[in-house]
Amino acid sequence: MQIFRRLVCPRKDPGTAACDFLKDMMDIRMTVSWLREHGVVVKGYREPVCSGYIFSGDKVPLDGSISDSGDASGRLLLLNPIEEECRIQDRSILREATKAEIESAKDGKAFHPAVNARLVELTDGYSSRLQLESVTSNIRLAGSIIG
Repeated sequence: MQIFRRLVCPRKDPGTAACDFLKDMMDIRMTVSWLREHGVVVKGYREPVCSGYIFSGDKVPLDGSISDSGDASGRLLLLNPIEEECRIQDRSILREATKAEIESAKDGKAFHPAVNARLVELTDGYSSRLQLESVTSNIRLAGSIIG
């Protein structure tokens, strides 16, 4: 498992707040720990835990939660979850898709596109629809936070 190092902006800029979610193929507990070690506060939107992205997993405690009117300033990563009932329940799909990560690494290619492509195949496109909804939800949330 890897940590999600794409999340470097809140670490580098003391005034950055980001809305995102941690990918299921990463070690979420280690990623949250790494972010904390680098001065980033990690909170959930309405929930003080992270339990996965498009799959449901273990609940990892965060540094609290923020509601619609909460403070979202400073070095903050705000995790905006997909509703549990909408997530893919069969984690064997994730295990199968991550095999594409191993193959892409052997070929010297980026793993994320390979895993996403395999997820699309295994879910008949549902994983892409979930991710698109997540992106648009994060845009709406970010817009409501900055006014």
